[in-house]
Amino acid sequence: MDEANKLQFPSLPAAKEEQLDWAYTMRREMQEILPGLFLGPYSAAVKSKLSMLEKQGITHIVCVRQDIEANFIKPNFPHKFRYLVLDIADNPVENIIRYFQMTKEFIDGCLETGGNECFSILISIFNTIFSTFSVLMLGSLKRTLEEDEDFGSMQVTAAQNG
Repeated sequence: MDEANKLQFPSLPAAKEEQLDWAYTMRREMQEILPGLFLGPYSAAVKSKLSMLEKQGITHIVCVRQDIEANFIKPNFPHKFRYLVLDIADNPVENIIRYFQMTKEFIDGCLETGGNECFSILISIFNTIFSTFSVLMLGSLKRTLEEDEDFGSMQVTAAQNG
């Protein structure tokens, strides 16, 4: 192959080292994946974590669980936070699209009033991460192209929880 026909590839973007400050021990904590949007397991929103939720300014919690968990996975602070509880089956054919608009409106309502959101994860991490991305891509947070670089930190959290 001569020099004129040689394959050319664009350079890779520079890595943001500060995004790699995730440790395995943080898997049970909520992570701020975008300004005002936290992602974490149910254990991040249990009764013993009230002070942490208040310290982070959490005002709204989306709790994603399976319907069979409804008897023991419940909102812990219904008088302190607004909850959106979604009963979603943990299987690859579950139609989660039907929850997108309702979730987007809940998150937008939270952010319009200056609150912070926490996704409480109780089912397959794939469904929840997919839900989070989908809600953001539907226009929640009124994102710009420059802000899309923030999705890199979400990838770190998702990869470590998988």
